[in-house]
Amino acid sequence: MRRVIAIVLVALTLGACSSGGGAKGPSASVTVTTLSPVEREVEAAYLKSWDVYADAMLRLDTSRLSAVFDGAALRVKTAEVNDLRSAGHRGRMFVEHHVYGLEAGSGSAELHDDYLNHSVTLDATTREPTEPDPNQRIRRLYRLHQSGGVWKVVEVLSF
Repeated sequence: MRRVIAIVLVALTLGACSSGGGAKGPSASVTVTTLSPVEREVEAAYLKSWDVYADAMLRLDTSRLSAVFDGAALRVKTAEVNDLRSAGHRGRMFVEHHVYGLEAGSGSAELHDDYLNHSVTLDATTREPTEPDPNQRIRRLYRLHQSGGVWKVVEVLSF
């Protein structure tokens, strides 16, 4: 039941002029994979986790992380914020997501994100970048669990 969350271009054809009619413009055939309601919930929870994480890294405040992360993922994200604070930095998180391979079952889900990372550390006081934009492609597998009706990221794996 793998579903790709992307628009796949199936064909792009350009029509040519014929002697009996006018010119045709470009046409395209596009296939969109439709997500189930549960898969939409999972995707929304995953993207929300990034919003909460970005806010925590910028404000150096871990208080909202447990709303979207649990288990190993919560421990890692909390440590990342605390490490930045200790080093006198903040984080400006900006990524271009490419989510695919989303699978959701009863209470558990996983998805892949092959994202383009533009995140940088900032000076904690001036909020000026302390490094250039990495513009780096990163591939991760995210596992989520649902508890009490709420989807949370519980594990992040590199591959």
